[in-house]
Amino acid sequence: MGSISRIKNMFKCKKNNHVEKIAKKITAGEKVYNYLPDMQELMDLEGAMAEGAKKYSLELTLVKSVNWKESNFKCFAIRYEDHWKYFTDIRGNAKESHYSMATEKILQKCSVGPMQVMGGVARELGWKGNLLELTIPTVGVMLGCQHLANRIKKYGNVRDGLASYNAGDPKRKAGQAYASKVLAYMKTLKKEN
Repeated sequence: MGSISRIKNMFKCKKNNHVEKIAKKITAGEKVYNYLPDMQELMDLEGAMAEGAKKYSLELTLVKSVNWKESNFKCFAIRYEDHWKYFTDIRGNAKESHYSMATEKILQKCSVGPMQVMGGVARELGWKGNLLELTIPTVGVMLGCQHLANRIKKYGNVRDGLASYNAGDPKRKAGQAYASKVLAYMKTLKKEN
């Protein structure tokens, strides 16, 4: 059984100690998944990026560039963001996802998957499943595209939408630097096509 099958089976379990163990490793600063995706994952990711771009009226090169910047196209990229302080219904989501409130809180403080969607943002967007499912391209990329489209609509332009996607407030220096990097990636991808 391949790694994807094992992980998908892991998510089907109602009560799962793996999720608890992963959350503990993340908070300890350990790298949980650090490998290059296999060919099937890349095909799934490619399809998810195209589908998300189409569904949310985003330029495909923009979606690819965000994936490139956020995770270098790694579906299993997970990062604990200790500074995160925006939580959504920890008790209810923990109960529905079949893990402890402590694990739910930790996972809401993680950026997960190829677009590095924060667990708390996924909950704000209505995701009720296991937050580690954001590593599945059709889940994480779709939520990432939804969030990015919302940010662009709110701020009226791609640069500020990207800055907000990264830093919350488009006026933050880090967010603007992020936007510049993603826009540079877009230029590179357009030249290659």
